[in-house]
Amino acid sequence: MPLFVYIAAKWLSYWSRKPPKYILWFVAGVMFVCNISLLGYLGLVHQRGTIDVIQTLSMEDPKATRPMFLMPCHSTPLYSYLHSPMEIKFLTCEPDFTGKEQYLDEADVFFKNPEKWLIENFNKYENITHIVMYDTLYPKVHKFLMTNHFKLNNSLFHTFHPEGRIGKYVHVYKHHNYNL
Repeated sequence: MPLFVYIAAKWLSYWSRKPPKYILWFVAGVMFVCNISLLGYLGLVHQRGTIDVIQTLSMEDPKATRPMFLMPCHSTPLYSYLHSPMEIKFLTCEPDFTGKEQYLDEADVFFKNPEKWLIENFNKYENITHIVMYDTLYPKVHKFLMTNHFKLNNSLFHTFHPEGRIGKYVHVYKHHNYNL
């Protein structure tokens, strides 16, 4: 975007000496439409899934719902959007206070081998009713989900341009014994 502004400024300075009014109105209109289009896309569409999943979970019974978020740190707004006393488990990413050179936080350990981490740690958490994750993680944990009776309940669009640990969709898997 800064490069676009620089190019537009150079072009506008050339025409601003004594431009015809119709050119100024045309340029202003094009810039207005471009900015409104970008604002609409970035504000309403791009990376929307993590907010939509919180709204979806907020409709569940907070006393009976215990979701586990298997996402990179700080992917969702959690309690700032949820406004509910729901117990939530999520991967942590505390800084290293021990001075270890090869320090890995919980999220890094999880993403190194997701299925192994789930097998070793899942039973520590009581009554997990939902597992929330990006679609890109499914191939690595699908055996665990099937073995533990989690079925896809909701798939929410997140972004057209997934990268790294972030996927195109946010999936919500619900334990088959969980009923409201």
